[in-house]
Amino acid sequence: MKNIRFYLFLMAMPLITTAAIYWLSQTTRVDNGATFLLTSLPYFFFIYFYGLFDWSPFAWAERIREKHGKSACEFFKKAGFASIGVSAFLYLGSDQIFQSLGFTRVDVDRTSHTQTPYYYQRDPSEKAKAEQEEKERKMWEELNAALEKRFAEEDAEQAKESGLSEEQ
Repeated sequence: MKNIRFYLFLMAMPLITTAAIYWLSQTTRVDNGATFLLTSLPYFFFIYFYGLFDWSPFAWAERIREKHGKSACEFFKKAGFASIGVSAFLYLGSDQIFQSLGFTRVDVDRTSHTQTPYYYQRDPSEKAKAEQEEKERKMWEELNAALEKRFAEEDAEQAKESGLSEEQ
């Protein structure tokens, strides 16, 4: 139970990464650097916070080694390498992730002095297409509601007329 915060943080890392990807997917342009930073941030934080390597100069890394022993240090080291692997996988897979979310990769002119060679931009035609589909859906819903109302009125009139003709 002493390490409950560690395990909670370890379980929260994929959720943090998923939230970062979702947040990035809500924008119209995603820079390559932002993609790398936000999808990798939990893993680098994990490595930094727990001091996973023997050569870590930080005093808290020494306290962890003293408190948990050599086996815990080995576990932290393996978890650190796994975190680096997951981070690299997310970064290398970010191209497919963002393209599946409706972004288009735009290569930057190499003569310009930008920090990143490409960025992701939501296709404006996709956005316009989605807006048009939404307008059409609303139009059909309004038309459907108007027709249902009209048919209900006609049914009520027919019921009223048939009720009057039965009385006569």
